[in-house]
Amino acid sequence: MIKVNNTPKYRITDRESVTAFAVYLGLSLFFFGRALIGHFGDRYIGLGADPPSSMLSIVWMRHALEGRVNPFQVNVIWTPDGIDLAHTADSLLVAAVLAPISLAIGVVRAYNALALLAPALSGWSAFVLYRRICGNHQAALVGASMFSFSPFLLGHLVGQTNLYILWFIPLAVYLVLLRLANEISTRRFGVYLALALIAQFGCSLELFATMTLFGGIALALAWGMGDADLRARLTALMPPLARSYAVTALIASPYLYYFFAFGPIEMASMRDLTLAWHLR
Repeated sequence: MIKVNNTPKYRITDRESVTAFAVYLGLSLFFFGRALIGHFGDRYIGLGADPPSSMLSIVWMRHALEGRVNPFQVNVIWTPDGIDLAHTADSLLVAAVLAPISLAIGVVRAYNALALLAPALSGWSAFVLYRRICGNHQAALVGASMFSFSPFLLGHLVGQTNLYILWFIPLAVYLVLLRLANEISTRRFGVYLALALIAQFGCSLELFATMTLFGGIALALAWGMGDADLRARLTALMPPLARSYAVTALIASPYLYYFFAFGPIEMASMRDLTLAWHLR
């Protein structure tokens, strides 16, 4: 039987969760930030062509926002056709968020700040979820560290921003558990989950699809293993869950249009993008 009641209630911003974030941030700074001391603006975390490509996306998004041009269509290379950024690996939402920040502190500093914060934020969100499940601070701290410094995250920290932004996934699961336990209203659940889904979609279409697939499998298993009460809760969960996905699809419709309306670009195009960054 899967239980959703009689679990401790915590705030996601209480002292324990803030302490967990500080611990993970300290570890991130120790492991990845030491080489940046005194060179935060002229060195970056990562290897190969991925970091310059991600930074180029930030610069392009800043140009698109300032010039009020289509952010999906890059027309400064491969003229006159250009390329469609909906088919690249770079996160357009991350680029849009970092664009104004990069204007203030520089694109390399903005990129480094994101790379250093990624393990800490992923660890914090996993800690919030794990503590909600097990009710033990120490166990959640250790378990979340395995998530925040997992081989998957560290393997993509070399420059693939779209694959190391993981913190919205545990938060989405956390919201589902709160709703199943009736600790959050249906309206608040729908709004918060929609925000988490939109953010994850904007950061990584791949991770969004993965979390949706495995989330569906988990709900199906819970239905099969649960009792009548849990099945009733899961049935009541479906309408707000579907509405959250519908809102996500509506908000993401411009991206989806450019994703399906135009074919994927060749990898040579991304190499040209990286070359354009180095020669800017």
